[in-house]
Amino acid sequence: MKHYKEPIFRLLAVLLGIALALASLEAALRTAAWLISAAQARANPQPDPQDRNEFRIVTLGESTTALFWSKRRDRSWPGALEKKLNAAGLGRTFKVINLAQSGTSSPFQTAEFLQQAQALRPHAVISMMGINDWVPLEYLRQSGLQSLRIVKLARWLRRRHPKKTISDSENGRIIALLKDRLGDLAAASPEATRTAKKLAYTLAAEERENDWCALSWASHIFYNAAARMAQKGGPGGAAAPQVRELALAAFELAGRALKLNPLSPRLATYLVYPAILLSDEDLGNRALALLHAAMDEGLEPDPALLTLLAGINGLNNPKMNAIVKERGFRLNYSQSYFMITMFNYRRLAAAARERGIVYLAMQYPTGNTAALKNLFSSIPKTGYSAFRDSIYDTFPDQNILPQYQDIIFIGNENFKKFTGDDLYSAYFTDQFVQGTGGRFGHATSVGHELIARNAAGTIIANWPEISGRPRDPAR
Repeated sequence: MKHYKEPIFRLLAVLLGIALALASLEAALRTAAWLISAAQARANPQPDPQDRNEFRIVTLGESTTALFWSKRRDRSWPGALEKKLNAAGLGRTFKVINLAQSGTSSPFQTAEFLQQAQALRPHAVISMMGINDWVPLEYLRQSGLQSLRIVKLARWLRRRHPKKTISDSENGRIIALLKDRLGDLAAASPEATRTAKKLAYTLAAEERENDWCALSWASHIFYNAAARMAQKGGPGGAAAPQVRELALAAFELAGRALKLNPLSPRLATYLVYPAILLSDEDLGNRALALLHAAMDEGLEPDPALLTLLAGINGLNNPKMNAIVKERGFRLNYSQSYFMITMFNYRRLAAAARERGIVYLAMQYPTGNTAALKNLFSSIPKTGYSAFRDSIYDTFPDQNILPQYQDIIFIGNENFKKFTGDDLYSAYFTDQFVQGTGGRFGHATSVGHELIARNAAGTIIANWPEISGRPRDPAR
């Protein structure tokens, strides 16, 4: 009997040793993370909930709120809003914390707020979201297993961090691709042509022949040119031969860049954009194949990439679906995109109310504020495929539910007078929602300034109520 028990005891001892080693590693990683966080906190003090003078505002949204076209914080509307509020003489120091991310959607934005609210402890939150809600995602929560430091360490170690190169012949083909498309590019944008010529010479230089950054830049230029041509309309629209050639060039360049740097989610999004623009199923499948290869090397899809993948039915792919579940989301095809947007707006409002945080819901430029209020109505109009389909509709006799009557709404309807051809370009850089009936795009610095002015005006007008509300930002 003793002869049979001994191997079992040895196995148990080994398993116990492994468990203790993993527990020790987890404890060590958490301790190291705490020490690093403490050092960062000393260098960059976190918001102090006891500081009665500081008023913290979190902003949520997509590329219309994020630093999309400029790295200068003060040129986006959240940065401009902070300056305006601090100059308004309200007796408080305002700090605006921008959590917006280009390309993402309302499930991810709501999840981001829920995850960061306790650490940031904001007094108010402003959201302008829903225009990218074309993905049937619901946020549940990240599993406890995925939050373990050893799991995150294992995922990091899985990355091979390879140094990639491309051959001289391949590099020459890429340069030729750039030069061959310069004529099409000239029809879209003279400025883009000059940049593409510069890129061609840059890529030809020996020291830059394997530069993924230059390749991604070239891809971005070609895609933007294709998108602008498609938005201008004309014969064929997005199906026009010139548009297709430019978009395919963008795809090809992005694919080469991703092979050189397979760990970049931003490069991965450059693969998906052309497939969505062209509504090309084969191109979408090619993008997924390249993304799978990059994920095998350690690519971690970010919220923007996961949102875009819905545009090519990429989330139905088993590998991508597993990533979605790993991040605490699930696919729900039983509801329309509009209902998912409404669910996330209401969830955000409830989370803010539970924490004593003032919630300000902002409508997109040119949109009707009543369409935003419809999301909180006792009998909402829900016969829309997506939120973007509702923003110009009318909503008579609205009755907002009692639990949402403390929401403050920020309108941007004054943008409607700038939609004519003579004024539009002063306020918007593009027309990225035009294909779905939208009358706005990404804002210029002038457009961001107007959004900030509208938000600041609403906050100042409601300041007695905002500053006097009871709150519990520690929750």
